[in-house]
Amino acid sequence: MDEFIGTRRLRMTAVVVEAEPGRKIMWQMKKGVRLPAWLTIEVVDHPGGVDVRHTITAGWAGAGRVLDPLLRLYFSPAFAAAMDKHVHTEFPLIRDRLHAATE
Repeated sequence: MDEFIGTRRLRMTAVVVEAEPGRKIMWQMKKGVRLPAWLTIEVVDHPGGVDVRHTITAGWAGAGRVLDPLLRLYFSPAFAAAMDKHVHTEFPLIRDRLHAATE
């Protein structure tokens, strides 16, 4: 993964941790070691097309939760707004590429 989200460059490897072909894929971010951050993309077909849900989940389980406030510094409201803008820009491009591939 190598993307600009607002002014931040996210560059890392992702490991697939869950997949339902044609429905859902979940990656865990990795930068040397697996990070407590996951990116999930889910799709739901309906008569008018497809709904796509993009979710970022971050945080430790158990005793590691005491470090979660550090994640909030990175995954701030400004980052959330930049990610929302990024998704609204990128997803229509994916739609256009998929339609072009089937023509």
